[in-house]
Amino acid sequence: MDLSECPGCGLPREAASAAKLCPLCGYDPAKPAPVASEPAPKPEANAAPAPTEPAPPGGGRAMLLLTLAVLLLGGAGAFLLWLKPEPKPDDKGDTAKASKPDPQPPVAPPAPKPKTRDVQPPPPPPPDAPLPPIKWIETAPDPRPFAKGVVAKPRAGTFTAPLLATDAIRIDGNLADWADLPHLALTINQRGKPTKKVQQSPKTQKAFVAYCPKGVLVAAEVIDTSGELENAPKPAKGQWGFWDNDALEVFIDTLNSRDPDRGAQHHHQFFALPFGTNPDDGARGYESKIIRTAWSIAPLKGAAVIERGARKTDSGWTIEMLIPYAALREGVPKPGAKIGFELQLDTGTNVYYFWACDDPNLRVSMHPHAWGEVLLAGADAKLELLGADGRPTTTAVPGAPLTVYLTDPDLALDPAKPLPSVTVRTRAGAERVVQLRETAPASGVYVGTIATKPAPDVRPANLLELTAGETVVVEYVEPLRANGDRDRVLRAKFPTK
Repeated sequence: MDLSECPGCGLPREAASAAKLCPLCGYDPAKPAPVASEPAPKPEANAAPAPTEPAPPGGGRAMLLLTLAVLLLGGAGAFLLWLKPEPKPDDKGDTAKASKPDPQPPVAPPAPKPKTRDVQPPPPPPPDAPLPPIKWIETAPDPRPFAKGVVAKPRAGTFTAPLLATDAIRIDGNLADWADLPHLALTINQRGKPTKKVQQSPKTQKAFVAYCPKGVLVAAEVIDTSGELENAPKPAKGQWGFWDNDALEVFIDTLNSRDPDRGAQHHHQFFALPFGTNPDDGARGYESKIIRTAWSIAPLKGAAVIERGARKTDSGWTIEMLIPYAALREGVPKPGAKIGFELQLDTGTNVYYFWACDDPNLRVSMHPHAWGEVLLAGADAKLELLGADGRPTTTAVPGAPLTVYLTDPDLALDPAKPLPSVTVRTRAGAERVVQLRETAPASGVYVGTIATKPAPDVRPANLLELTAGETVVVEYVEPLRANGDRDRVLRAKFPTK
């Protein structure tokens, strides 16, 4: 096959196709090739530019190479521009030369987190606020240890027990002595299968708690749900289901430990049947004692014997109990102390009444952490002046001894406390501290005397100057009040004659 080259681009092709238009450069053999001429002379400085003529057909190959080169250079330049970083503002914040990004919506700054130390716990509810229902909580409310898997409940019952005089309550079943004292409301709780037909079932029953120098006082006014008296005695063998009788049960934790399970020495369960059993061998009250895993039921005797009094009423019965301090283990409650406390009222049916715990699925007797809490309050003190005859008086006499008479019963329950003192002031600015002494052991009655004289010539420490017509002020800082307040100033004023 004969080949020939295109005169325009040098493309090899068949001789037969040489007379045709070149497919690469467009060379047309039908047109005559240009005649070579001499180089054109340089134009003069002021001469007009010569018209541009079209490139000869032989320059098509050069044009193709030039086009490819331009395309390659353009792609390389675009790639370099893509790699080039955006301009940054200088140290002065000048962003005039930097490319401006698309505007973005403003982002609100995050809210400041409150500091943990500034978060205060909610204030405790007032003592007379309604009690919320018991609910399980995620963590224990206090740092005391609990058994694995046991979660403490918040205190469902809190109460301030007043301190009474030894003879304030007569244990005879007559609740008239309690008429002016605050009471507890026991809430109904039906448990187990019915043992008898329920004749009446009030939603709440009334109970009382206080304490005195002899022990813990408890009383209840009961509407009997069965309408009958249940007092089955302890059997000779086997378990005694005393809770199926009419009875009042008292639970006390002297250390207020809130243990999840019962079994320590400081856990107590006392109970008494209002009219005893037949026969009961003179037993007035019992303790259902659990020490570790040993369980026993026995009447209390000797110094620990429970005093009990009861009376029948039209709707049921009343009961009063005095649990002596000798019956308590690991600590004797003192004014200002808090004890774990719970009451359970048994009415001869499967209807029971509780003070603090209202969970029907929880055996209250076995779980002290579900018991309530009782604050042992003080007694309101009383300040008086005694005259020369030893009787109370309302005036002071200059020159006569000034005798201060203080009655504060709760001080007598804590022998470790020092004897009290009072401060005596006059309007003229005289001030003396009078040390008091107790009139009789554990009486709660204290007395102290300071001499007075009308002329302020000499001011010894044991002498108080008085002027006729002025007022004597006696002040006493009371450690504990009947409402639970501490270190309150009791002030009494006495005019002079």
